[in-house]
Amino acid sequence: AVWVQGAAGADPVPERPDVPVQLVAMNDFHGRISLTTGGDSELVTDPGPDGVWGPDENGVSDDVVTEVGGSANVASTVQRVQAAFRQEFGGSSASFFVGAGDLVSASPFESSVFKDEPTIEVLNAMGLDVSSVGNHEFDRGTEELRRISAATDGTFSDDVAACDGVTPGVDGCFGDADHPFTGAQFPYLAANVVSRESG
Repeated sequence: AVWVQGAAGADPVPERPDVPVQLVAMNDFHGRISLTTGGDSELVTDPGPDGVWGPDENGVSDDVVTEVGGSANVASTVQRVQAAFRQEFGGSSASFFVGAGDLVSASPFESSVFKDEPTIEVLNAMGLDVSSVGNHEFDRGTEELRRISAATDGTFSDDVAACDGVTPGVDGCFGDADHPFTGAQFPYLAANVVSRESG
């Protein structure tokens, strides 16, 4: 066993074994919950038979393209990557799906028309563990960010529920009786943001 010397006069503390941790990160999702099209949906993964990335001198490309984008593709990729990690490292491993901001806003119609509530619901279903805020999380203001995050622990400014400040079905909280909007099931981190009111 390896021993690490503790504080002066304390007994030596045995070193703990490493715990494998995986962070599967996503950013700039921008409410792309449906399959994307065009360049938004393509990731060039191989230069193709000619070995050259991009179009040749005739403007023709034989690059191998993988379809990406949209919540179904992201979810299946996250599940595959996490399953491979857990298989390799077993029960002592931890894999977290994290967001690095701009998951909402600047969104296509199917999310933006409903104030990105569908995106929050999709991120909940995908098992997002946590996200930091990006600039686009503030596009509709801090109260709206608090509303969709539904961070209601009662401290500081975290006191807005998912349907506060809106008329349900009119300008927010678009779910119905069988499927009400309840906000994010993951925390938003905003350590770099300061409230003008509270400092």
